[in-house]
Amino acid sequence: MKSIHNGPWLATPETVVYCDWFRVRVKPVQLGDKLMDKFGSFLLGLGIGVGIGMVFAPQSGEDTRDMLRSKADESKDYLKRQSEGLRSSAQTVVDKGREAVSRQRDSINDAIEAGRQAYRDKVDNAPSA
Repeated sequence: MKSIHNGPWLATPETVVYCDWFRVRVKPVQLGDKLMDKFGSFLLGLGIGVGIGMVFAPQSGEDTRDMLRSKADESKDYLKRQSEGLRSSAQTVVDKGREAVSRQRDSINDAIEAGRQAYRDKVDNAPSA
């Protein structure tokens, strides 16, 4: 026979739960009564995580460190190649920009010189008064 004495939701010092073949004493958790504080819960989770990690680790620590070191070296080489490629493409863009500015400067200088020459021709060919 199942019966619950003192009710499971009452804030009593002790709640007794009877079942057919065993008896369980449950102390309800009250708001001020914490089983573990937040730091204790963190440490428990950390311990469980480390334990599971050690059980399911695919390789030894030395092998893992070697793999991480080689991946870091590969990443460093990749970044170096990418930065060199970026530097060369940026230099190409800068060179093209300089060439365009030089061409524009030459065009402007030619236009100014043509204007001066036209002015000289007009002044030289003007009727004298």
